[in-house]
Amino acid sequence: MGGIRGGSMSDIKKAGTCLLEKGVGNVIVTLGSQGVMLVNKEGCRIFPARKVEAVDTTAAGDCFNGAFVTGLAEGMSLGEAITFGNLASSIAVTRIGAQSSIPGRREVDALYD
Repeated sequence: MGGIRGGSMSDIKKAGTCLLEKGVGNVIVTLGSQGVMLVNKEGCRIFPARKVEAVDTTAAGDCFNGAFVTGLAEGMSLGEAITFGNLASSIAVTRIGAQSSIPGRREVDALYD
């Protein structure tokens, strides 16, 4: 979408910057085991992934997105919502399946303890 080909962190940041120039306020790129990259007017930040042994990544993106928007709806900052999404998806990838892999709220909240 950003018009840049390649998968290096530099390429992803360039593509994010290109989208910012087109009027997008925040660009969030999920990077699997490397975490999440946020590109916005404040710069570029990597939110590292929680280290787990992934067995099935089928629902990881959907889980991240659902938890991320839940965090925003609950008043979390952008960074807090990204972290919340990261934690939720780190649980999902340790389970087989799609819908059955999505963690409950208590499971995600327990990771903050």
